[in-house]
Amino acid sequence: MRLKVLLDVKGLGMFGDVRGEFAADVTTAKTLVPSLITRLEGREKEVPFIPGSQIKGSLRSIAVSVYKLLLNRGIVTLGSKVFTKCMGALKTSMTTGGMCDECLVGLVFGYSGVQVSPLRVSNFYPIRVDANIDVLRAKKLYESLSCGDTWDKPPIEYVTRVRIDRCSGVSKEGALYTYEHIPCHTRFLGEIEFSKEILDSNIKGGLNASQVYVEGLRLILASLAQLNYEYIGRRTRCKVTILFYQPPDVGKDEYVKALLDKLTRV
Repeated sequence: MRLKVLLDVKGLGMFGDVRGEFAADVTTAKTLVPSLITRLEGREKEVPFIPGSQIKGSLRSIAVSVYKLLLNRGIVTLGSKVFTKCMGALKTSMTTGGMCDECLVGLVFGYSGVQVSPLRVSNFYPIRVDANIDVLRAKKLYESLSCGDTWDKPPIEYVTRVRIDRCSGVSKEGALYTYEHIPCHTRFLGEIEFSKEILDSNIKGGLNASQVYVEGLRLILASLAQLNYEYIGRRTRCKVTILFYQPPDVGKDEYVKALLDKLTRV
């Protein structure tokens, strides 16, 4: 399954690693988009983006909670016993026993010892709000990156904050700092891909590969729907819209179809 996804920033946004620079104490992640370099002649060429690893991490955290709800409703069944021990944990723990290769969260997002996760999340890049949606549907992300009229460089907003001393009630000495933010309504485009071939190669034991794939689709889409109500990056909320999905028959499962219908832009 391959999804092309739009993320619309609601409120002020900030993504990626926190690092200081001359203009701000806390900055958002930036990168180069090749097709924008000539258009930005004479200006700073790096544009804000959302690292795919940050979105995947947010989805995994959500999936751990969503998985419990799906299990209770009987929408997924795989790993119901082992999940109570591993809890989809990313790191081995003396209390949880670490993540395993039987829990659905681990099979979808990756587990210790596996070389490649079947779930791939690309970086998300800023696009023009008036970009041609039909063109974006037709092209893969790496092809779209070469279209200079698709991508945008949103303005950066600087917000100065001060830390208040709880005892005195006045500003704390040296606690004046500046945050770098992406403005509200900025739109980002990226891709999410769930590979059945990689999933099949990672499955061990007597698990049914087809069942794991279908339940994995349900978990991914349910987590993506919940992402509308959770934070990405540094307390940033986004509206999630699926622009395109492939193959077309991925929606033959009733739960997958219901989630796709809810998330897909007409």
